[in-house]
Amino acid sequence: MILGGALVWALPEIVRRVALAMLREREPAPERALEDLDRRRVDATRERLVSAEGIPAERLTAADARPVDTPPAANAAGRVEFRFEGRGD
Repeated sequence: MILGGALVWALPEIVRRVALAMLREREPAPERALEDLDRRRVDATRERLVSAEGIPAERLTAADARPVDTPPAANAAGRVEFRFEGRGD
């Protein structure tokens, strides 16, 4: 049986969402591991900005962690945000 085009394309997404919801119910996110990953991402990004880009470390302030409205795509890279502080001179 051939289903309508939109339904055929939506079916895998629906299955993925249901499976992910079931997984989240059974396996809560490991908060400690996620916090450690966040810290390591910030440290690595700060090191890169200081060593490779020549930005003074005292000018970098990590942005406050905040949840995102939608999770990134599975193949998306992580994101770290910094603010640049004024030099004061």
